Amino acid sequence: MGVTHNTFVIESFIDELAAAAAKQDPVEYRRALLGKSPRARAVLDLAARAAGWGGPLPAGRGRGVSLLYSGWGSYLAQVAEVAVSKAGEVRVHRVVCAVDCGTVVNPDTVKAQIEGGIVFGISGALYGEVTLKNGRVQQSNFNDVRVLRINETPAIEVHLVRNGEPPGGIGEPGTAVTAPAVANAVFAATGKRIRTLPLERQLRFGLRRTIMRAFAPLIVVVLPIAACSRRRSAQAADPAPFDPIASVVMHPRCMNCHQDESPRQTDAAILHRPLVVRGKDGHGAPTQPCQTCHQATNTADGFVPGVATWELAPLSMLWEGRTKQQICEQMKDPARNGGRRTGQEVIEHMKVDPLVLWAWTPGADRTTPPLSHEKFVQALQAWVAAGMPCP
Repeated sequence: MGVTHNTFVIESFIDELAAAAAKQDPVEYRRALLGKSPRARAVLDLAARAAGWGGPLPAGRGRGVSLLYSGWGSYLAQVAEVAVSKAGEVRVHRVVCAVDCGTVVNPDTVKAQIEGGIVFGISGALYGEVTLKNGRVQQSNFNDVRVLRINETPAIEVHLVRNGEPPGGIGEPGTAVTAPAVANAVFAATGKRIRTLPLERQLRFGLRRTIMRAFAPLIVVVLPIAACSRRRSAQAADPAPFDPIASVVMHPRCMNCHQDESPRQTDAAILHRPLVVRGKDGHGAPTQPCQTCHQATNTADGFVPGVATWELAPLSMLWEGRTKQQICEQMKDPARNGGRRTGQEVIEHMKVDPLVLWAWTPGADRTTPPLSHEKFVQALQAWVAAGMPCP
């Protein structure tokens, strides 16, 4: 399997050389190196032409290219078109692959092999990772090994070069040529060069480092001020009544379902995979309702969460992007809290609603809110008794 990681290293490095050489075009830079390899140049030209290399792209997208000689007598070139969200999520929109495997006996089989290899290659490039805990591999099956779903699969075009050369191998090349094309497209879209797979983890890690660097000066300034403030206020007031409630409702187990058009997943609040939409009454689209995967209880060893009423919160209860004060005001407003007109109705909802209760039994090693459910209800009762004040 050396061709897979070797091609990622080589083609990523070639792309870096092109960028370092007076920011040369990646396709033209490769063409200049292929004077003695007409078959390699031919697939490169075909892929670039079919992908519209150099043409305009929607805002936020980038194209990347990679080239492969498989060692089994086959040549492949691939162009990937991707977009990267602010959260570091990569969406591959289109892949064009040109293939010269010599004499083709069954064109449909070759195309199918390349298409499957591209899907497998994107899965590995974005998410493929084996982790160890206590000396054992944590991944066991498709419930915890993420692969590309149908609705995440890009448009794929495979173009075959016809010639009389001896037949070449076509088993692994479609996978091996994919990761560098996607990584180089990420660089074109973001200016960030990723040298380690999987790509999404590296992008999210880089985003966290960027945020920490941005706030580091603020932290340095604030800490001394905070220390002085503590000395001046040795007897600080107790936390506002809503603060312990906010620690629960702003936790990912709650916040991930109080979204706009698509739910979120994990503590990092990544976009739901597979990509789903709110649909009618928050129960998903007619072709993909929530209950297709989310059963009455957690399934697949807890990996797929479930309660009988799995759904997104109404749009009137959107919490994403809201401050603690704004969420507090929403919880008091019947027009924005599901029609609950009194504080007691809010408490009752939080005591018995299955989706609320699920947050404390989420399964699959998911984190739970910082308060127990019992203490959460007690905090709600104290807040209501205090007149439901907001920060």
